[in-house]
Amino acid sequence: MAVRIVYPQEEGKDERSQDTTIEVGSVTGTYQRIDFSQIVYLFAEMVREEVRAMEARMIERIDRRIDELVERGNLEEGEGEVIVLRTIPREQAKKEILDLLDKYDKLYYGDIAEQLRLDLEQVVEIVGELEKEGKIEEAK
Repeated sequence: MAVRIVYPQEEGKDERSQDTTIEVGSVTGTYQRIDFSQIVYLFAEMVREEVRAMEARMIERIDRRIDELVERGNLEEGEGEVIVLRTIPREQAKKEILDLLDKYDKLYYGDIAEQLRLDLEQVVEIVGELEKEGKIEEAK
């Protein structure tokens, strides 16, 4: 397979513009032109498929590990809970923590982390920031 990049011929066009195309074909000289937006779309699809496959493999590994712990007696059937943590932007986490704290007089870091499915360390950091900003007060 041969690949060649075809840049726009017009003056003033940036060589990396969306008009740039890639031609894919055989060494014999038969090429098919693919425009930049198609390449981006195809690449995004490939990445999405790979992420789905990675998630599936991760879930399988977690399930096998839980089964091993149950078999060895380190974990009773129905005991324990797997919490899948969310990865969200810091500002969104901050808002969700404030909203949760508005509903309850007193919450422990672990309660916040569990209810919002956030990393405990991140919760501790954000609560500290909110205290410094004067948006919340430490419960006594």
